[in-house]
Amino acid sequence: MADTPEWTPQIVHDNALVRMLNEVGPSSKVNVVLTNPPFGGEEENSVAARFDKGYQARETAILFVKAVIDKLKPNGRCSIVLPNRFLFDDRSRKVREDLLVKCNLHTIVRLPQGVFAPYTQIPVNLLFFERSGPTKEVWYYQIDPPEGRKGYAKTRPIRCEEFAECAAWWGGKDRADRAENHHAWRVPAADIAAENYNLDLTHPASADDLAHRPPSELLADLIATEQEILSLLTSLQHDLQLSDGHD
Repeated sequence: MADTPEWTPQIVHDNALVRMLNEVGPSSKVNVVLTNPPFGGEEENSVAARFDKGYQARETAILFVKAVIDKLKPNGRCSIVLPNRFLFDDRSRKVREDLLVKCNLHTIVRLPQGVFAPYTQIPVNLLFFERSGPTKEVWYYQIDPPEGRKGYAKTRPIRCEEFAECAAWWGGKDRADRAENHHAWRVPAADIAAENYNLDLTHPASADDLAHRPPSELLADLIATEQEILSLLTSLQHDLQLSDGHD
């Protein structure tokens, strides 16, 4: 058997945001960015001040999106995990405008509540965009928990097979075969711009579905959700007790 070439990963312990800001010039541009930036935290004022006026929010996720847009080569593409708040927060409004005006924000995958539980219950989304010209329309795809599942936990994480329907719907490399269904819908970029670039949109049919469900069914779902939350909190409390016992 031929010898396998050695490959040494280049791991750098650094502030990735500051590193991107320090790397300038055409040679620093990249074709692909795949990232799950930290969110819920804030950068120092000195870091935020390095961004242009209108982009100087201290929220880390907002600054990362701006830095990634600037980092991409023409036709470069990005897949990024972002908290739900980014989709509508006033602080991220300018960056959202860039996503639609400077980029083709072609897909937003809305993930089920609590996929990062027990570490955080913050809802998150997967945003896919390319530096290939302005957005014409944004496709949304809502991934729901499996039947009977109300949430996730460290011992019950989201599974790869829960993405299977979305992957089949994706429509190939050029995304040409997509169709609207009970999970997927599309919104013209002009409509989003008219609503102050708010990206926090739900399936148009969801409001009708909710309106036609009987109160007893809605109440049962609410009780089940509360029970699931209580179970997650109990699990977290147990983990903390075990951790304290090993200190």
